[in-house]
Amino acid sequence: MHARIGELLGRVTPLSDHDVAEILETQGGTRRRFGDIAIAWGLCKPQQVWWAWAEQCATDRKPVDLTTCGIDSAAVTMLPHLMAEMLCVIAIRGSEDELIIAAASPADELRDELSRHVQKRCRIVLADATQIRAAIAQHYRAA
Repeated sequence: MHARIGELLGRVTPLSDHDVAEILETQGGTRRRFGDIAIAWGLCKPQQVWWAWAEQCATDRKPVDLTTCGIDSAAVTMLPHLMAEMLCVIAIRGSEDELIIAAASPADELRDELSRHVQKRCRIVLADATQIRAAIAQHYRAA
């Protein structure tokens, strides 16, 4: 079952059914994303949207496209280059206590190992290994 971003955000914010309906109505007339509208209206924080997005990705088990979702260079610095290369992973979003990491496989052991190493809760989203390797080459060279 496809997890809806509004439902997921409602788990971590005081987003009401009325808020969701208004955002969906606004979204219908624009090309803006649900989370972007919710942030602009002050209903949630970017970290909460990224949490909901990662949860949606995990539930749907659909790989993310790293060329369209973007990679936060600050998040990249939270994961050592050698570890990223060895495990074929790249951090794409980070906060004070959480790191969203793109990996070619969703193994719980990988998540647990990364969490211990970076001292943050890690969430794994699936991505194509070729895209991950290209992102590692691009972002660690620039860092």
